[in-house]
Amino acid sequence: MAKLDPYLLQELEGKHLYRMFICTNCGHSHHAPLYCGDRFCDVCGKFRRFKVRQRMEFIITNTPIPAKYFWRHVTLTIPNCFDVAVGFDLLKKSFHRLRQLLWWKRICAQGLYTYEVTGTTGNWHVHIHALILSQWIPFHYLKRKWTSAVIGRKAYAEMCRTWAEDHPLDPESEPGYHVYITQPKLDIILGHLTKYINSPGDEICHAAWKESHALKSARLYNSFGIVIKPPPDIDHPHRPCASCGAVGHWMTEDGLIWAARKAGMRNANLEQALGWAGIQLS
Repeated sequence: MAKLDPYLLQELEGKHLYRMFICTNCGHSHHAPLYCGDRFCDVCGKFRRFKVRQRMEFIITNTPIPAKYFWRHVTLTIPNCFDVAVGFDLLKKSFHRLRQLLWWKRICAQGLYTYEVTGTTGNWHVHIHALILSQWIPFHYLKRKWTSAVIGRKAYAEMCRTWAEDHPLDPESEPGYHVYITQPKLDIILGHLTKYINSPGDEICHAAWKESHALKSARLYNSFGIVIKPPPDIDHPHRPCASCGAVGHWMTEDGLIWAARKAGMRNANLEQALGWAGIQLS
């Protein structure tokens, strides 16, 4: 095997960097992509999405569910905005205000949520996808509370008064920003949520995420309430060797060199692995 650059950083696809791992049991190699700085990279973002999904699955399957509580998928939107950073800030603050209401704290125990940005330049649609553990929430009640959290109670009261004057023949209807709530199949909604971790949408939305400082610094995966903490190894599984099936035998080039020097070249397996990697110690 040809010797690679120091620390085995290599450019296998364009300019993306990889680190090579060698199985010390059989010599099989595996190339793992290193984080390139672009959270939406198709190459290294797959593992990022995998880790988030593993954490979400652990939380959902191991959280005790009280009586009359269910996991629900909630989507919260605001009016389309010209400046994506302004809309994103409004969305974050509005969702925080909603979670501070007493009725929300009384019926909603915890939740996981992500952000999504769609639309075009000057007409951005920023919204939240959340998976919450809660009691039954009436759709119209959530709509009223969410709209009030976005624009304030007085402004919402004025909106309702104006709406009633403009729609005298439809007294049952009411104004407000769009919300969506349902009780989904968890495997479907997990895929729905985690796809936003490293999938910004089309090229226009991708550019918005990269150019906007507010979006670049945003944490895409969030939680609220008392959420159980996944174990440290939940998103770092022990990958078996594809060739021999051995588990726990992966080492990098620098790891091999360090271990061989520490053992004083008295370990036959390490010597053999160094030969597989094409490494010669001086």
